[in-house]
Amino acid sequence: MAVESRVKPAALPLVRPARDNDRDLAELIGMSKALVTHEGGEASAYCNSTSTIRRELFHSNANVECHIAETGGEIAGFIMFYPSFSSYNLCRAIFISGLYVKPEWRDQGIGTKLWNQATIYMQNNNIRHVSWLVSDGNSKAREFYTKMGAAMDGPWNYCVVRNSNYKE
Repeated sequence: MAVESRVKPAALPLVRPARDNDRDLAELIGMSKALVTHEGGEASAYCNSTSTIRRELFHSNANVECHIAETGGEIAGFIMFYPSFSSYNLCRAIFISGLYVKPEWRDQGIGTKLWNQATIYMQNNNIRHVSWLVSDGNSKAREFYTKMGAAMDGPWNYCVVRNSNYKE
């Protein structure tokens, strides 16, 4: 009996902007849930509505970049980031709110191709740096970010206050 590998065969990934269609939006919701769960997040934080994510990503004043990696017709991962300003360095920055590659597509360069979207955006817009959060327990991601040139800047806490009047 042959053992089936969880790793899919390498195919040249295409990284493209997310599209305003149900497939992309449903995949983004699923991958976001997987990322939040992997990082130890709360199930109540999930967005389950394609109409909500559609409104947030594609309305006329949307201020977020979302790119999807697709290989062999299958969506393999995503990166989301948005412009920010660093009061620490007093300069423009971008913040990565999510970078995720499905487990079966990992270790094939897809994370690097997604990461490159943020660096291209930085170069094209003369942005000084990129920042993001990663949990201490996510050693694989920490390794990846170190390989990309990141310096882990010590013990920071990510604080969130939710709007109790927010409507989906």
